[in-house]
Amino acid sequence: MQIKLCENCHVYDGDRYDHCPYCSGEQKPSVKPGQQNDGVVLQQAGTPEKGTRTLSPYSSFSGKDFVTGWLVCIEGEERGRDYRVHFGFNHVGRSVQSDINIADDLAVSEKTQCSIVYDPKSNAFYITPGKGTITYLNQQLVKKAMPLHPSDIIEIGNSRFIFIPFCTEGRTWKEKDQ
Repeated sequence: MQIKLCENCHVYDGDRYDHCPYCSGEQKPSVKPGQQNDGVVLQQAGTPEKGTRTLSPYSSFSGKDFVTGWLVCIEGEERGRDYRVHFGFNHVGRSVQSDINIADDLAVSEKTQCSIVYDPKSNAFYITPGKGTITYLNQQLVKKAMPLHPSDIIEIGNSRFIFIPFCTEGRTWKEKDQ
């Protein structure tokens, strides 16, 4: 295996790919810039300060990517796949830059189709619409931010997802869990 690093700090197998499969959209990166990969902090090319990461004003998790819930595709091209939901906004779209990348459903917006939001202050989840896109929550059109509950069904493009929270009443990530 020939390990290569592209200009966007994606690590890939040079024996399998002539070019970065993440930048071209062939594959979703498992580690994002700013996260650790075998002890190495990946950094977006051209960023001024190495090892820095923007945190929400109320976050004390020092850039750790704690899972807060999941979306599981139950119908569509990606049926059976799961997608992790993290703190703050999780942008859903077809682009590899999306936090939740629904790559195989061509009816999903390449930009942000919608966002799944976890608010640690209220320990609650929400879904927000994207611009000019159609998303349904339990067969209701998402026109503004709406609360998400366990087992809610989200329809995005030609796919359906079930929402499964990890952070629920009595189960949250605390600063001591770091």
